[in-house]
Amino acid sequence: MASDPWRDTYVLPDSVILQRVETTKRVQQAIQRKFGSKYTVELFGSTRYGVSYPTSDLDMVILDPDRPRGFPSAHKALPGIYNVRRLMGVFTRAGFKDIKARPFATVPIVTFRDPKTGLYCDINVNERMGLFNSDLIKRYCQLSHILRPMLYEIKTWAKPLDLNNPSGGGPRSFSSYAFALMTIGFLQTKGLLPNLQVDIPATTRAKAIFWPLNRKYGKCLVGFDTRDSWKDTGSGAVDLPTILREWFLFWGQEFDNSLHVMDIRRGGLTLDAIEVETKPCRDVVVLDPFIITKVRSRQLQKAILTFELECCNLNWSQCDWIIPTTLSGGRRKFESQ
Repeated sequence: MASDPWRDTYVLPDSVILQRVETTKRVQQAIQRKFGSKYTVELFGSTRYGVSYPTSDLDMVILDPDRPRGFPSAHKALPGIYNVRRLMGVFTRAGFKDIKARPFATVPIVTFRDPKTGLYCDINVNERMGLFNSDLIKRYCQLSHILRPMLYEIKTWAKPLDLNNPSGGGPRSFSSYAFALMTIGFLQTKGLLPNLQVDIPATTRAKAIFWPLNRKYGKCLVGFDTRDSWKDTGSGAVDLPTILREWFLFWGQEFDNSLHVMDIRRGGLTLDAIEVETKPCRDVVVLDPFIITKVRSRQLQKAILTFELECCNLNWSQCDWIIPTTLSGGRRKFESQ
């Protein structure tokens, strides 16, 4: 596992961590009072792999121990906990606020606010793909100390440009998950990260199967290598501002939308001819590592054009958002985010 010279630069205040623990505990208690103690609640997303801000929303999943591999049978009846409108009532009685159910979303969720901590939360029932994705990113962060600070700084750059807005409330743009895949693939291409989805031990591969509730995705192979067989011998000599400059140049100038695909399942940058109605595709094609038919950045043409222009036109003399340990000597100033 890589040593991490920036470990203390991007840490969250203890009070924020405690609030997240308290909110998660209250949510789990509300669920267990109604449906039983066998159900547990886990966090996923950027809070799980350590690239979140103090004000970040919490992404939660209720784990159903009776369905650890998901939903292989499309017609089997599900218990009441899967009814998000019933969950809405559970959270209302437990004192949560601003509660909304979204039963027709791709992944049905309930959104709410914990009035005791002020934290906003999204929760789904046993759709574990976000959990698997988060653990994969977390493992890559453990292997390369450069990845987590890169993800922080890229998100910090993208947010005021409306380039980190996947769910609307303005022009849709890249998700934090897409940026994570783009950055992992970039580092793989430079030889600074391995491919954790090749040469997976047979025992891991046999168990690592999940069927999402959305049938169009089919069976997903969600395993990855957790052994400490790869050693980070290159990123220790990499300077954070330098590798960030290379990231922006790569995505602004070197990535050819009509030829290139970023696929961390295949080790980073790959060459694929992708056309839409015989014209070169304008999409930045970033493939999901577990759902091989899913593209994480499709239908974002306006955002992609803005993204490429901003990458090319970035004025590094004005980039005061880059605060590596070697320059600041201190903790990332989250209060300014």
